[in-house]
Amino acid sequence: MPAFVGPMEVESVSGVFKVGDTFTISPKSVLKSAVGAGALSNGDGNQLVNRRNVTNDYDADVIDQTDALNA
Repeated sequence: MPAFVGPMEVESVSGVFKVGDTFTISPKSVLKSAVGAGALSNGDGNQLVNRRNVTNDYDADVIDQTDALNA
């Protein structure tokens, strides 16, 4: 059944933006990040107490999900 969507305003999209009927959604880009404790904290008045930080970015399988066939 088709979907009817009214007026929309999109400020920004950092993931998938889906409207209506969709057969499949595939990644168009791939990104992997390894950061320490509290590195991605944002907002007002954050307080982080971290006595010891060990970030392990070892990846045994090397490739997680590829975007090779997604144009």
